[in-house]
Order: sequence, then structure tokens, then C-alpha cells
Amino acid sequence: MDSERIIKQIKDEIMAASAAVEGPDDDMYAYGQRLAYTNALAIILDACTGELCQ
Repeated sequence: MDSERIIKQIKDEIMAASAAVEGPDDDMYAYGQRLAYTNALAIILDACTGELCQ
């Protein structure tokens, strides 16, 4: 499989899940969920700059 395509799909799914979190911006639980999705995306992108995607 094409690693770029897989990574793009994962990124898109994480961003969609983050956007789907319900709750106002001042809701700390919703904020934590969004932050978790953002951190997951950062980990994936960090891995892609390393040996995994080269």
C-alpha cells in the first residue's frame, strides 16, 4: 500500500473525529478530547518525518 495515502486517510479521519466532538470551546472535557486527537495527529506526522515514511 502507498504509505502517503494511508497517512492522509488517517489524518483525515483524526481531523473529522476532532471536529465531531460536541461541546463548546470552554467545555474542558470536549477540549481534552480535541487535544487527544491533535496529539495523535502530531505523533503520526512526527513518525512520518522519521524513518517510517522515508
